[in-house]
Amino acid sequence: GSACILDLYWGDVDFASGTAPVMISSAFDVLGYEFELSGAHLVSASGGLTAQQGFVTVLYPPFGMNSFTLDSDAPIPPSTGMLTQLSIGVLDGATELCIETPVFGAWDGTAFDVTIGDCVTIPIEGCMDASACNHNPIANIPTDTCTYAEANHNCDGACIANVDCAGD
Repeated sequence: GSACILDLYWGDVDFASGTAPVMISSAFDVLGYEFELSGAHLVSASGGLTAQQGFVTVLYPPFGMNSFTLDSDAPIPPSTGMLTQLSIGVLDGATELCIETPVFGAWDGTAFDVTIGDCVTIPIEGCMDASACNHNPIANIPTDTCTYAEANHNCDGACIANVDCAGD
């Protein structure tokens, strides 16, 4: 038979409010699923097709979740839309939010081939000038907050010149 292919991807993630919609596009009934996150911890999951169909959702903090129906007559039908809305907290040092290790299936044990969309870049403001004292190597949104050492000094304020920095 033909492969059961399902697409899973991010909607419009709002890092300021910590909301991350997980979107689905499937031509098949889904009776259960699970996945993990990287780049953020999972606070809650609600809404979307998962809630509309009355699925039971179980969180496995800090990164995982699964959701399933107890009624074989109430799968998530073939559709494209929001699977669920996640509430997330970005991990320190993380640069991308990703969906990892998704498993989707049906009552008969059929597992879907899941295509995962691209990770989402986490916006990180900071000084991007590598020569600045406060350079942030993971920043991807430049700010005008860069600070530099004074002439003949390093970033710690120590004199680095071969002459007397006090001018004597």
